[in-house]
Amino acid sequence: MPSQSEDRAISPVIGAALMIVIIVALAATVGVMALGISDSLQAPPPFAASEESVEVAIQGNETRHTLEVVHRGGDPVDADALTTTVDVGGRTVSIPATESDAGALNDGRWSVGERLTLDLNESVLCAGDADSASITLTYRGDGGTGYELSTQTVPIERGQFVIDGAEVRATAPYTANVKFVGTGWSAPNREAYVNVTVSVDDALEHAWRMVGDSDTLVGAYGVSRQESGTSLEIGAAGQQRQCSFFFGCTTSWVRVSSTDNTDNVRVYRDGDDAPDFGGADEQQSAAAYVDPYVENGSISLRDNQAIYLFDFNDDNHDYQDAVVLVSFFTQQDRPGVYESRERNVVLCPSETRSASANGNENGNGNDA
Repeated sequence: MPSQSEDRAISPVIGAALMIVIIVALAATVGVMALGISDSLQAPPPFAASEESVEVAIQGNETRHTLEVVHRGGDPVDADALTTTVDVGGRTVSIPATESDAGALNDGRWSVGERLTLDLNESVLCAGDADSASITLTYRGDGGTGYELSTQTVPIERGQFVIDGAEVRATAPYTANVKFVGTGWSAPNREAYVNVTVSVDDALEHAWRMVGDSDTLVGAYGVSRQESGTSLEIGAAGQQRQCSFFFGCTTSWVRVSSTDNTDNVRVYRDGDDAPDFGGADEQQSAAAYVDPYVENGSISLRDNQAIYLFDFNDDNHDYQDAVVLVSFFTQQDRPGVYESRERNVVLCPSETRSASANGNENGNGNDA
């Protein structure tokens, strides 16, 4: 990737008449998301399905997680004939409608406007390592034949953080360990330096400064306990020298922030496709550099980790200029539905957690 400067720093490093609404209420989140129906509404007696409409709305509180089903239109239904099935990674849990505690079925019928509220512990959705859950509402008539009224698939991610562009936000109180994995930012005839900073809510916490070409771990820093939603910003800057015949050579810094310069940062989590960015002459590919974090073509991290890849150029990004690995540690389990990378997902607790509410025994986040 050529540069306008004569002495460009380079890097081998990265970066129915029946309408049914199913409501999943998990954790302390408010919002609405529409998910596609993976199977069309069926038309069992006594229904004549004429419209597809399945919507998931997020509501609830921190201690109770429920699945709510609302009858929007059509004939009343015998309560005993309705079952909701949750399938996660081959594990299937059936919840009879009669287990609803909403009082909607006191007359034995489910009528228009009535809402069923079924307890749904996060252990159902978060069991195993599945990346999606299938939720199906089934009607079984007197003949014993079952009819699927609606089916939808909900994506699942693990780890108590979400990714918004290049910004990573924890969804529960956390500590963090930030590792400056390495940098190969360099110039043909001189040393080119890199700075990496760690900030919490815009306040600088730590910095590695004037780091030269390095393909080994530069250092690690522990972030003390922070509340959920507190922003953790990783910044990087690369030193450049520009020369001209008339003015000689000048040195400047190209600064990249994980919250402000999203075009210059890529963030990956466990299971993402491994990067395959090509480098300029004398550069190795990003995939080669992150080989310790790649397995069978996918990023292989703990479920509480994210890896940042920085690029210091204005265009033709190859994301090979600085690498930072962040590990989040939480003790509170707060499953919920969140927007992550422009889609709504069920976010399950991380399997990798701290033994202490404040991170490690010292509360400084250095658990990794």
